[in-house]
Amino acid sequence: MINIEVAPANISVAKGLQQSFTATAFYSDGSQKLVTEQVKWSSGSSIITQVDSHSAGLFQANEKGSVLVIASLYNQQGYTNLEVSEAVLDDLILFSESASLAVGTNQRIKAFGQYSDGSSV
Repeated sequence: MINIEVAPANISVAKGLQQSFTATAFYSDGSQKLVTEQVKWSSGSSIITQVDSHSAGLFQANEKGSVLVIASLYNQQGYTNLEVSEAVLDDLILFSESASLAVGTNQRIKAFGQYSDGSSV
């Protein structure tokens, strides 16, 4: 094996979301092999964490920042950069006090935004 390539390369994901990576080994005879399940995945940072040991290459974005995602196998390493951005709006929920409104009257409507990191405003 001459090197490992991690994909997707240099990607951005919003806080609270998950991102999946794959690892491909390249050999001196020109062949290549998907080794996502065989590599040891790491990041060395709390910005992201592996979802679980059964989901090779799947990471959870915990906080805003930049981190290297590393795939190691034998004496080779491949890596890519992951940028975690602010949480994004996933859903907007509107609430009103009644389902109908008489002509010429007003009603206050409340809006709640739900974000990718589980927060709401």
